[in-house]
Amino acid sequence: MKKEPLEDIVSENLISPFTVALSPDVIQKAQKIISALYNMRQQPSYLQHYQSLIAEKGLKDPGNKSIMMSYDFHLDEHQNLKLIEVNTNAAFLILGYEMYRMKGHSLPVPDFNPEEIRRSIETEMELQGKKSRPRLQSGDHRRCPFPAKTVC
Repeated sequence: MKKEPLEDIVSENLISPFTVALSPDVIQKAQKIISALYNMRQQPSYLQHYQSLIAEKGLKDPGNKSIMMSYDFHLDEHQNLKLIEVNTNAAFLILGYEMYRMKGHSLPVPDFNPEEIRRSIETEMELQGKKSRPRLQSGDHRRCPFPAKTVC
């Protein structure tokens, strides 16, 4: 597999170098929506609704509410905020973080800590009775989890 510079294989418009400044009113509206969803999730009736599914799958409470939750909003030209989806596994989070760093853009969430995310994932895996793989260091091909022809 030929190695190519990341700039050659990642779309230029996948991340933006621009920051959109939101008004305090828009931010407050988004926070109210997120708070309402969080409060609904804490209601005994909501939790009871999923109790049998949780038991059936043998899941255990990891002690957090979601380590990669994201709320996707659209804002129209009249500053009307619309929640379009809630992601409970925001998989682009880590990739986006690395891409922003690679491009030298300021991070959208300045205090984001990928090590904290890693530790949380490992804790959740332990609680579910699964073991995490040893961490690969850059250039460590001896422990590459992929087939022999794959470059790690």
